[in-house]
Amino acid sequence: MRHLPVVLLAFVLGACNLGNVTVTEIPTPTELIPDGPPEISINSPASGDEFVVNEQILVSVTATDQAGVTRVQLLANDQIVKSVSSESLSGETTFSAVLDYTPRVQGAVVLQAIAYRGATASDPDEIQVEIRNSQTQVTSTPVQGSGIPQIPNDGVCRALVNVGGLNFREGPSTDDDIIRVLTSGTLAPITGRLGDNSWWELNNNGTVGWVAAEFTTAYGNCLSVPVRQITQPTQVPTDTPAPTLTPIPDDDDGGSTSGTPNLLVTNIVGETEVDVDSTETYTITITNAGNAASGQFLSVVEVDDTEYDLAAVSNLDRGESIALEVDVEFADAGEVELIVNVDIEDDVDEVSEFDNRATLEITVSE
Repeated sequence: MRHLPVVLLAFVLGACNLGNVTVTEIPTPTELIPDGPPEISINSPASGDEFVVNEQILVSVTATDQAGVTRVQLLANDQIVKSVSSESLSGETTFSAVLDYTPRVQGAVVLQAIAYRGATASDPDEIQVEIRNSQTQVTSTPVQGSGIPQIPNDGVCRALVNVGGLNFREGPSTDDDIIRVLTSGTLAPITGRLGDNSWWELNNNGTVGWVAAEFTTAYGNCLSVPVRQITQPTQVPTDTPAPTLTPIPDDDDGGSTSGTPNLLVTNIVGETEVDVDSTETYTITITNAGNAASGQFLSVVEVDDTEYDLAAVSNLDRGESIALEVDVEFADAGEVELIVNVDIEDDVDEVSEFDNRATLEITVSE
């Protein structure tokens, strides 16, 4: 015990010398997040290009972010017309996408592309295109952008890959092996599908495989595409007693609600008393109240026989909602209905098809 003071003195001196030690700080995870927002650029078409009413425009974009771009959106005159997400939940540092938009009226249209890292949005990149009433009014044909395929109008059911880095798998599951990775703009015939249209079987240059449908856009006549029955692996029996299963409640029509999406218009926000020749903005909230992801669907708003494209939503997960804005012009006085129609092309196999419509009564005054 006589050496204890010496030991304590050595410890105190050592502690005093710690002030001369250089300590390297380890960055916290929050310090690794990029300071700036993502960046995005529109590759094609170019500003000033001309297109025709009711003919689809394919817009090629590239977005970058150090942490990962999770989704990109396309807006036409400040209205969301297309939104696609990355197949990876963490996003991609370089995200390429092909987004489609179909103009309904002639005139100038400002197209904007915005990239997101979670809730952090990029500054928009924008172009202005001219929409003509007929092909005879087009003075110059736009040059087809790189990565944008020419889609034949022959009725063959094909899938256009909207995002870069889409996994082409041996089966319709994320557990199946990856054959190759498809780039955005890949166009391939759809040769089969799952019953809920959540996965497409494609023939990509002679190789048959599967992709998640929510990252693609389907073209042509797809009603006759056969449903593939996927055989599950045989389970080896054991001596473990089988669990007791709780029955899933049926809906009012007698069909099970398990594993089926259901799209609802849950809110319409906007003025109900407006003036003639005014333009008002309305916010429509769409919710997937079902038990499975919806996949891609289209929605429109109708007012006095005028149809407005609300959006092309790439996917809504179960319980997820999306708020979409639309600008409506009121030309005549009177009582009008604003009608929201969700999933107008019946792309989504739902629990019920009778709740995809909602209305708002509006009084238009002189």
